[in-house]
Amino acid sequence: MRYFAFLLLMLGLAWGVTAQTISGTIVGTVTDPSGLAIPGANVTLTQTTTGVQLKTQTSATTGDFAFNSIAPGIYSLTIEVAGFKKVERTAINLAVNERLSVGTIALEVGSPSEIVTVESQGVQCRRPARSTRA
Repeated sequence: MRYFAFLLLMLGLAWGVTAQTISGTIVGTVTDPSGLAIPGANVTLTQTTTGVQLKTQTSATTGDFAFNSIAPGIYSLTIEVAGFKKVERTAINLAVNERLSVGTIALEVGSPSEIVTVESQGVQCRRPARSTRA
């Protein structure tokens, strides 16, 4: 019986260890100059220290994109779509367990060979602190 209780305790502790995460999320929205969502825009996230790239496209209805479960670090973000200038955001610093929003990125009409570069820190999405008053 003691062995069984000990085994259950160890399994419970092991479960808690695996639940910890050391990754984060970067999210944003891509729109045209009038604020309408741009579906299917190509979004590339590059970790500046390793050069590793992740790619996705904006959603078909809301223009949103998300990079989930990515390692903490400094990233650059590139957005490309036909008929609009290419946008690059640099210096996006993602911390452990952080959900970082780069906000709404309004693309400018123009040739994709034209590049708009913005150095960014992002907007942190955090829950408001709870009051400790009784």
